[in-house]
Amino acid sequence: MSALTSVDVKSTNGSMMAFDWTWGVSLFSMTGHNVLTTYPGDSERGYLFDIRTIGGDLGIGRVMWRVYPEGPKKSLIVFSSRLDMRDANYITRQLASEGNAVNRTINVAVAMVTLLEVKAEAEKRAGSYLHAKFRTKPLSRPYVNMNALRQLLGRGDLVFMDLDGETMQSVTVVGRSGSSVSRVRRVMLDPEVFGQSMLHGNCAEIVERTSEGIRFEWEIPIPLIHVGGEMILRPSPTVIAVDGISGTLSKGQWRFDTHRYRGGEAGVIAWATFDPADSPKLIRKLIAGNTYFSHGFVAATQLGVMRSLRTRVQLMGR
Repeated sequence: MSALTSVDVKSTNGSMMAFDWTWGVSLFSMTGHNVLTTYPGDSERGYLFDIRTIGGDLGIGRVMWRVYPEGPKKSLIVFSSRLDMRDANYITRQLASEGNAVNRTINVAVAMVTLLEVKAEAEKRAGSYLHAKFRTKPLSRPYVNMNALRQLLGRGDLVFMDLDGETMQSVTVVGRSGSSVSRVRRVMLDPEVFGQSMLHGNCAEIVERTSEGIRFEWEIPIPLIHVGGEMILRPSPTVIAVDGISGTLSKGQWRFDTHRYRGGEAGVIAWATFDPADSPKLIRKLIAGNTYFSHGFVAATQLGVMRSLRTRVQLMGR
C-alpha cells in the first residue's frame, strides 16, 4: 500500500507473520500491530489470508482476504474487514464517538483503500494496470437491474464505483427501503428531512424556495470536523437532484430515484459525483496524495447516505 510509509516484520512462525506498520500523512502519523496467517490453498481452490489487528491507532479488528481463480489471467477478490475503534487513538475515537454512521464510514473507507491499493499493485505486476488519467464525464444515470438484485439487497446495500484508471467518474449505491415508494419520495421531496438524510447527524434548514428549486443550509457537528454549506434540491416526479452551492462539497452532485418492487416496497438508486478534497482540512490532510483513500471516502459517504435515508423513512412511519 503506497499510503504506508513503513512496514516492519517482527517475526515469522510457519504460516504466521507479525508486522508493524506506519501510515504518515502531513497532519499526523498512525501505527498498527498486525498478525498475518496464510492458509493452505492452490490455483484451483483459491487462497485465504487472515490479518488480525491487535493494536494501534485504528483500534483492533480483523481482515479476511479470499482470492478465487477465474481463468488464467483473472481472479475474484472477496475482502471483508471490521475495525473496533474504541481502543484507537484520540482523533479516531473522537470521530467514531459521533455514532455508528461515522464508525461505518471509517471502516468502509479503510477497507476500500486497502482493497484498491492491493488490486492496483497486482495489476501493475501483471502488466494490466491502466496508468492513463481521464477527464471526468457528465454525471449520468447508471443501468442497474434492481429486480435481479432484490434478494441480495435484502442482506445489505451495494455500492458501485465507475473508475477509469485512477479517475473516479461516479459512485452509485442501491438498496431496499423497507417502505413504500410514496413514503420514500415524501422524504426525498422534503428538503429539511432529506437534507438531514444526506448524512447521519445532519442539520438542515430551508433558506429559499424558487422556481429553480429549494435552497437549504446544512451542517454536521462531528467532533474535530465541522462540515456544512448550502445545497439546492430540485423536486421531480422521477429523478430528484441535489447540487452543492457553497461550503463543503460545493461542487457535488447527487441524484436519487426509486424502483417499485412487486408488493409495493421501494428500492432506492442513488448516484453521485463529488471531490472529497472539497472538504474540511482534516479530511483533506487524510486523503492528500492518496487517490484510493479519496475513492474509499466517496464510497463510504454514499453508503452513509443510503443508510441515513432509510432511517428517516422508517422514523416517518412511526
